[in-house]
Amino acid sequence: MGKHEAATDLIVFTELRRAGYVDGSFKSILPKVDVGVRTSNHPEAQKLLASASKQKTGKQGYPEYIICDRENDIAKMISRL
Repeated sequence: MGKHEAATDLIVFTELRRAGYVDGSFKSILPKVDVGVRTSNHPEAQKLLASASKQKTGKQGYPEYIICDRENDIAKMISRL
């Protein structure tokens, strides 16, 4: 991991903690919200990622963070560019 990637990860982690999504061990705090690193148990997120590679090859995509809010039926995927 490069210096810039580490800085980006720290910023994302800090913002996820500030928003109340994760604790200091990066475990989800909210019962209806799952935060995953490069993976998700959310069926819709898995379906969307099945053919979502950044290079548009049709292979599986792996964003760095996946946040699934089951209460509001929202999934957010965060990738480094």
